[in-house]
Amino acid sequence: MTSTIDENIGKNLEKMRGDMSMDMLAAKMRERGHRWTKTTVFNTEHGTRQLRLSEATDVVKCLGTDSMEGINPLLYSKDEAGFMQVMSNVSEYGDKVLDYWSVLEMNREGLAKYMDRTPGLDESRIGTALFVLKDTTPEIMLKRHLLSVITEHLQKTAEYAEYEKAFKDGSIPKNPEEWSIDHYKKAIGDLLDSYQDESTDGRSDSVHAAMNDLTALTDLQHKAMHD
Repeated sequence: MTSTIDENIGKNLEKMRGDMSMDMLAAKMRERGHRWTKTTVFNTEHGTRQLRLSEATDVVKCLGTDSMEGINPLLYSKDEAGFMQVMSNVSEYGDKVLDYWSVLEMNREGLAKYMDRTPGLDESRIGTALFVLKDTTPEIMLKRHLLSVITEHLQKTAEYAEYEKAFKDGSIPKNPEEWSIDHYKKAIGDLLDSYQDESTDGRSDSVHAAMNDLTALTDLQHKAMHD
């Protein structure tokens, strides 16, 4: 008796096998210590034989895919595999951001110390170092990210023409350092209004993410004023 899960795994295996013959895959699995034959491959692909977890990790390697990357497309549907991969990516890159942020802060502190203890630095180098330190503060980096999100999504709306005009006449500064919280609130509000009656294709989610960034930015500015 076949199960839906076994059938889906079998279909995924057949798709991943591609041009490789059943005999070839069975031979590769035997090299890894599994007692596979062409019949084993056939039964697994047709859902009449359950794939063991130890076999799953080895079969994706036999198919030339890293076991960590290949296991999800084998065990899950396309959408489920995509979900699992993106969730893994979010966790992985979130950790990387924290790691790089720590490295950034350590190097910013190091740069400031070198400026204090290195005599004879000319004004040009000092000016460049001060610019780099200012340009990499959490507040400025978050502002730059917010501006890129807002600009990217505003370009898809009718409201962007107003912002282009505002950028040109200076009523809204193009430099993110000069944007106030009110500038961001207005831009994000315009974006959300423009998406209310449209198919958003996920764009509104990005704008809501930008609103979370805006909250973080507000908290940073509030903390800076009270420290």
